[in-house]
Amino acid sequence: MRTLNQRLKRIALMLALGLTGCSSGQTGSADCAGPSSCVCDSGAGGSLLRVQITQADAEHLEVTVVEPLSLGQFVSEAERAQLAPGAAIAGALVRTRPCSIGLNVGLPAEFTAGSELLVDFSVGDTAADGAFGFAVPWQNTLEFGMGHSLPSADVSVLFDVNTCLDRFPANPVPPCDDTVSGFCAQAPLQQSHRSAGLLAAFAAASIVFGRRHQRKNTSAFR
Repeated sequence: MRTLNQRLKRIALMLALGLTGCSSGQTGSADCAGPSSCVCDSGAGGSLLRVQITQADAEHLEVTVVEPLSLGQFVSEAERAQLAPGAAIAGALVRTRPCSIGLNVGLPAEFTAGSELLVDFSVGDTAADGAFGFAVPWQNTLEFGMGHSLPSADVSVLFDVNTCLDRFPANPVPPCDDTVSGFCAQAPLQQSHRSAGLLAAFAAASIVFGRRHQRKNTSAFR
């Protein structure tokens, strides 16, 4: 299963980097990237949970739910039951801080058994087979990377996209050139914290979808 996690993570991140790093169309057109906020985009579609670490490494997390803070709008009733306080959940770790540039390099020192995190989590076939879009240490100040921080007492700011954008405004639209060479614009979008949140959200969703597809194929050949 760990090998599958690693393969899906690599594939999802390569796809996400491609989508955020290459585009076509003049700035402002539908083909160009729009404004984005790494903090607010990263939690799109997932559930924000306060959790306690059971086991962690650079690729995978196993945690216990302390408090479900905000469940995604597409989370089913069955999935909600799997995210109740005390529930054990696990999955691939896409990245730690959502605004950090690039992939995780090692695991932060704070990621020890018994410590708490704020995570963006997407359920897979079960809550034991999901994906963490991001995971940041739960402390008085939540650090999202690149200078983006929030007092944990104000975590409810993240529950709604409008209040989130009030606190963490979207960055200006990056330059975009419609001269296309292969799959990438000749003036590609620069990978930065502007697209980091979208990358994490897309990668987490891709991991969950990939696992479901793999399980479906496995079942078909039984």
